[in-house]
Amino acid sequence: MITSSYFKKHKKNYRSLKDQQLTIAAKANIFICIIFCLFWTIYFAFTQMWVIVYMDICFTLISIFSFFLIYINRISAGILLSQAVLLVFPVVFCLFFDVATPDRPRVAHLFLPAGAILGYLNYRREPSFLQIVLILLSIGCFIFFSGSSFTLDSAIPLSEDIRDHGGWIATCVATLMICISIYTMQLEIQVVFQKVC
Repeated sequence: MITSSYFKKHKKNYRSLKDQQLTIAAKANIFICIIFCLFWTIYFAFTQMWVIVYMDICFTLISIFSFFLIYINRISAGILLSQAVLLVFPVVFCLFFDVATPDRPRVAHLFLPAGAILGYLNYRREPSFLQIVLILLSIGCFIFFSGSSFTLDSAIPLSEDIRDHGGWIATCVATLMICISIYTMQLEIQVVFQKVC
């Protein structure tokens, strides 16, 4: 009886710590995503590229809502929504705006692994079929856009000036988001290891 009570309490504490770590990682990634979208919204508004501006505003609002969901402790729902943003936004951008050229590779697809890793952390906490679908779609799209230069005929390629600096900014932001998720995963492994020991 005492042993059973101890393990239940230990499991509850472990779950609570896991939730805290995942919440921090999710909030950090979503916050970075919001700042990134706002930056480009202002930039593209000055260049009068209104299609991208409206798209950025839409994804920014969705990201803010997902941040709110996590804030009110709807962690899985918030992460699922943010993962959907990190899937749809890069795919749309790769198809219509981020066109690979001999001088400039596309970079928007680098956000796809960030969403997949965040989704995997959430799946470890609360497995669901939708989560698996989003993870597999993110990985599949990342492989597809990494290995091909496919774009739509109706694509509106960004100018070389924008891609020159924007590519580096997007790469740095995507790498930062991936590093945050990997660090959170490493913390989880440490907790599991301590639990076993």
